[in-house]
Amino acid sequence: MKVLLVYCNTIQQNALPMGITQLSSCLKEAGIEVVLFDTTFYKYREKSSMEVRYETLQFKPVNLKYNEGDIYADFLKTVETVGPDIIGFSVVEPTFILSLALLDHVLDTIKKRDIKVAYGGVFATLAPEVIAKHDNIDCICTCEGEITFVEFCNNLKDGKDVTKTKGFWVKINDAWKKNPKSQLVDISVLPMKDYAIFGDDYLLKPMMGEFLRTVSLEVSRGCPYSCTYCAAPVLNRNAKSENTGSYHRLKSINKIDEEMRHFMEIYKPHFIYIVSESFLAVSQKRVDEFYECYSNYRIPFWFNTRPEDITEKKLD
Repeated sequence: MKVLLVYCNTIQQNALPMGITQLSSCLKEAGIEVVLFDTTFYKYREKSSMEVRYETLQFKPVNLKYNEGDIYADFLKTVETVGPDIIGFSVVEPTFILSLALLDHVLDTIKKRDIKVAYGGVFATLAPEVIAKHDNIDCICTCEGEITFVEFCNNLKDGKDVTKTKGFWVKINDAWKKNPKSQLVDISVLPMKDYAIFGDDYLLKPMMGEFLRTVSLEVSRGCPYSCTYCAAPVLNRNAKSENTGSYHRLKSINKIDEEMRHFMEIYKPHFIYIVSESFLAVSQKRVDEFYECYSNYRIPFWFNTRPEDITEKKLD
């Protein structure tokens, strides 16, 4: 069983993604072969947002590296060379149109080789009915894929009925079978994220006029707040109404420590991006525990938070 994961990303936004790296590690743990096609360094538009920031003096510029190949020709070559059983597109709303263009470019190969096409990511979770309007898509993952997508792939490999897989909409002829969502995963027991699939150059993030080796550290999922511009409150409400668990989850400190030790040994980062919707929206006890863990590493970092969660003690 081979899976080609397609990371449809905006240009030059090379913060290691949580979803697709976690999905890759779960697939590999199940014995499924994984290959990645990444759009990050293809210049498929005139300018990246990073270049716009340079022009408006928000950042000190560095010489950005681009993939010189043609994104569509390279994608076709990858599909033909890899020969996957499934192509899995990970999309957000701004990259959905790019994914459709890539898909259109390989339709002949997909049909000739009977390759299944799956869509996932937060856009698929929140707006599966939008994705379902488009042809040549076989299934849509409407929840977290660490368990459900592995189950879907294994069922396909074993010749079992994939149309009943929880967490998936599956197309049968021209109609969609909309299965209920599966339970949310325990983020403290998942395998180590597969950052290696992106290659070493992906770690080089432009900051302060130079490239710094940067690794993402997921410490939580979800958020306790309900900002109207954010997906988090919708995901919270959906999880509650669908009885799939609490979307806002904190990763255990022991797991965070295990991941940090792994990152330090393997990737030797200069900088850590702490992935959390609102990092300080936790108890002082949690901050103290994180401090005790992180003080073993003392790598510069940044995170998101909100003003009302900032206290002098937490900042100290």
